[in-house]
Amino acid sequence: MNPAVFYASAYCTQSMDIEFVIDSAATEHFVNDINLFTNFQKLSSSASMAEGTTNILGKGDVSLEIMDNSGKVSLLLKNVLYAPQMVRNLISLRKFDLAHYSILVKNFKMIIRTPRNRLFLTVPLIDKFYVIKANVIKMQNDSAAYISDKDGIELWHARFGHLNMQGLKDFSKSNNVYGLENLKGNVDKCDTCCLTKSSRASFPNIDKIRTQHVLELVHMDIWGPAPVKSLGGAEYFYSIIDDYSRYAVVYFFKHKNEAFECFKAYKQAMERLTNRKIKRVRSDNGTEFSADYFEQYLINEGIKIERTNTYSPEMNGVAERYNRTIIEGVRALLHESKLPKTLWAELVNTQNYLRNRFPHKSLKGKAPLNVWSDKKFSVRHFKRIGCVAYVFIPKRYRNKLEPNAQKGIMMGYALNTLGYRIFFPQSGKITETKHVKFNESILGVDSNVQMKDNKFRMIDSFSDFELSSNETPMPKLLDKTECDWKRVCVTRQKDDNKPNAIETQSDDFSTDIEDISDSEAHLVDIKIPNNFKESQMVPERENWCNAMKEELEILKVRDVYEIVPRPKNKNVLGNKWVYTLKKDVTGKIKRYRARLVAQGFKQIEVYVDDIAIFACNEQYMNEAIGLIKSKFDVKDLGKLSKFLGVEFEMRNGNFIMHQKSYINKMINIFGNIPNCKSLVPLSPGIAIYDNKEHDVLNVPYRNLIGSLSFLASRTRADIMFAVNFLSQFNNNPSITHWNLICQVFHYVLNTSNYEINLSKSESFALTAYTDVSWAADKMDRKSISGYVIFLGDVPVSWSTSKQKCTALSSMEAEYIALSEAVKEIVWLNRIMNSCLFLELPVIKSKVFCDNQSAICYSKNLMENQRTKHIDTRYFFIKEKLNAEEFDLLYVS
Repeated sequence: MNPAVFYASAYCTQSMDIEFVIDSAATEHFVNDINLFTNFQKLSSSASMAEGTTNILGKGDVSLEIMDNSGKVSLLLKNVLYAPQMVRNLISLRKFDLAHYSILVKNFKMIIRTPRNRLFLTVPLIDKFYVIKANVIKMQNDSAAYISDKDGIELWHARFGHLNMQGLKDFSKSNNVYGLENLKGNVDKCDTCCLTKSSRASFPNIDKIRTQHVLELVHMDIWGPAPVKSLGGAEYFYSIIDDYSRYAVVYFFKHKNEAFECFKAYKQAMERLTNRKIKRVRSDNGTEFSADYFEQYLINEGIKIERTNTYSPEMNGVAERYNRTIIEGVRALLHESKLPKTLWAELVNTQNYLRNRFPHKSLKGKAPLNVWSDKKFSVRHFKRIGCVAYVFIPKRYRNKLEPNAQKGIMMGYALNTLGYRIFFPQSGKITETKHVKFNESILGVDSNVQMKDNKFRMIDSFSDFELSSNETPMPKLLDKTECDWKRVCVTRQKDDNKPNAIETQSDDFSTDIEDISDSEAHLVDIKIPNNFKESQMVPERENWCNAMKEELEILKVRDVYEIVPRPKNKNVLGNKWVYTLKKDVTGKIKRYRARLVAQGFKQIEVYVDDIAIFACNEQYMNEAIGLIKSKFDVKDLGKLSKFLGVEFEMRNGNFIMHQKSYINKMINIFGNIPNCKSLVPLSPGIAIYDNKEHDVLNVPYRNLIGSLSFLASRTRADIMFAVNFLSQFNNNPSITHWNLICQVFHYVLNTSNYEINLSKSESFALTAYTDVSWAADKMDRKSISGYVIFLGDVPVSWSTSKQKCTALSSMEAEYIALSEAVKEIVWLNRIMNSCLFLELPVIKSKVFCDNQSAICYSKNLMENQRTKHIDTRYFFIKEKLNAEEFDLLYVS
């Protein structure tokens, strides 16, 4: 948690002198004047003080400009509490300490240094207090930071794209949304709505019988052609609305015949998401829907076709009304913000985003997203469409004397990342970013801005900002491209009631989008390109281009390469682009990633970039993160949700780990293999031999073994034995082996809900259970060892493996298996003993074995003709027993 952020006030309007006391006892920053805040948020709480308790009525940011001997210092205090009853304004010294600032009190002065030991501030002692005298900087966009109840409904009406005000007021009283407080005030007419939404009477509702499930019926309609082409050259948009939830998806294209491919993409994505099939489709008699190939496809898929009568649009009323609502909203936004009509597709997409989050009268006060996802969602990140936005410019694209922000227009919400879509009128470009501030009191484009009305293009980074003369320009990667709006998206929801494990801040610019909880997810299967040429031939071309630009920027910043003349008579090492997708636990695409590599097959991995941090309190966690950040360039991903292929959830106070998403991915890959239902992974006592026929099977045996091994090693100890045993037939599997591994696979599918509850027990005792299958391998008669180790009631380690030597007796096999378990439990004990900060109680571990002879031999080591051949490397069990590191017990 960083208490100080160096801040360049590129657009400040007023300031005032005020005193702040640095308090070593304060755990938070406190201010007693509401006029000092930016980004103010109302609260109702209290804080304990030396004189008693004081009321906390809100929190926000306070920007200070301080003059000391070294000059002017800018300081941004985050999460400052508003306490009007306090006599003084307080700055918490503890916050500086947590951020690894050093403090020295000497000669009636407090000297504060940065984590890199640079002088930050010198504070004098005045009347027994260390007092900072500062100007409090008020930002231009602060006029919209605090909204009164009277004006709240009008602003939220604008934020929702001028949708129905009464519906919005009723929605704010429901329990279906986060971030929308109970709106009060009179519901007046909106001038923009009156000018842009006048229409004839609405169609009568002929759908007397409502559907009972999602995808039981979908409505379709196409709007267009548009008077002008969109950013990407589109002239039509295609809406598909689910009848049950009223959740809608829109597509954009240049020609109507593209609707067929869009519907196929919609069907594939939605059916996979919901595990339901589309049963009926309703549309008009447009040629794009009545084409033979479209109708034949629907018939082959078992989908009933419902057509409207000629010149009777009311029979397709749901889709007709939806398109009308969307276009009315677009018309209102264009009129209000004075934006060019070429941005109509941007605003259609935004209106669809908002309409899915607005209550529908047929849903009894719920929004389509509530019904579709069966969850609440947040609107805390909503901003007024068309308002002025100030987008942060990274340091590498500006010099020290240039502004640190560029002015743009708020257009909508990013679908694949947590961010906003911002339009820059002067350059005619659009970017997606979360580093932005808004002034919702100013709308539209400045009259003195000359806009480009020809072609706009989309950028996802700041590589197109002009560089100062002392910087080396980036190599040109791609020509200008236009935005392609073909996409299918549905929302994923995180629980707003769950606190984040790690709080993060930007060191350069504060953001207004940290409350976003329902970001959009690509559900269409995206083919990862194998080379640069393929990346330029896919619909996601723009995203791959931006990923490559980002990679080149990183290579330049880190001084990875140097441009030199080509040496004579020398071969130049080739390079290639490698592409991948970064996804979260729900499968939503978080990032398109491109790497430029030199002969990728010669790369050597030198580190693992996934790190999970666990701590018993937030302070320790923040300190650990601060230490790592001081040495390395890292990205804090917040609360742990997915790590090394394992998913983590906090559910009812329990910390759960599972791999359900990974199993679902296996279904997509291996879903067509034979169904071999079984209640166990492998039947006990089954005899398995090599493939003596030497027939080569054209089946993905090795692939399935690999996927199941990954699953078994992380969360599924119950399939470990079966997978390891069958893996020895990878080189030449027979039909018997294939049927057995299919049995294991379908056992996993039938038990995909199995998970490990890490909070199941509070005990820190390690308990191991060992067993062996003596002479289990019918070919070489070697035994197979196995053990599982519990921490309390939670399994933390397990293994099965074929023994390296041939055991001559069951006692010898059990003894060898026992030694493997003891090695593991000794290692786990050492790990726990090294965690001194946990202050764990000293509890002796227990190892259970079901062979009395092996236990006696472990304790006595009496050598005789039957045992003297046993390898001495297993004899350390006796050593650890004598050291009382564990108890060896019998279990029947």
